[in-house]
Amino acid sequence: MDQACVELVRKLIKVGYVEIHDLNQRALGNLSGVPQGSILSPLLCNIYFNNFDQFVVNTLVPLHTRGTIRAESLEYRRSR
Repeated sequence: MDQACVELVRKLIKVGYVEIHDLNQRALGNLSGVPQGSILSPLLCNIYFNNFDQFVVNTLVPLHTRGTIRAESLEYRRSR
């Protein structure tokens, strides 16, 4: 990930959000964290799942793949 992207994520996390329970008392709002479902969520998800996808494709698939073609199921053969 390049430095500009890292800086953007840092700023979005630092900004947080204001939780206002009573709109007449806006001064009582507290800054706290990143809200669930923020615009940052899909970006962080893609960053995480990129490495996870590579792990699955490069490690798990070859480890658990046997043969070169799928075996026909007996039930499918009987129904023809």
